[in-house]
Amino acid sequence: MGLLDGDLQQMFGAAFGGVVLDGRHYHRTEERAVNGDVTSTVDKVQSVRGFRSRMTQAMREQGYADTSAQLIILQTYDGRVLSEPARGDRFKLDGNWVAGNIETDPAHTHWIISATVDG
Repeated sequence: MGLLDGDLQQMFGAAFGGVVLDGRHYHRTEERAVNGDVTSTVDKVQSVRGFRSRMTQAMREQGYADTSAQLIILQTYDGRVLSEPARGDRFKLDGNWVAGNIETDPAHTHWIISATVDG
């Protein structure tokens, strides 16, 4: 449980939703047979709001490439709590991105996603 749950989390998303960009989150789930073959895939797309953090010199010194960025994605959109992203998910938000490491802020209002350029 976060510091901001339910109504407070939705109010945070509504308050800051106007100053961030609209985007899309693409998540693919694959079901596999015992032998490892993919038997079916389900693609889910959800609208998100967030922004891309600019690359800083400190990030470059930590090993981030110029094709890397941090995405800040609000956990609510139009009053709905969003599905949590996973490594490998794709985002269209000020560019096309593939998610790497994903963290949640202490108040559970947004995800901090280390991402690389998709493509």
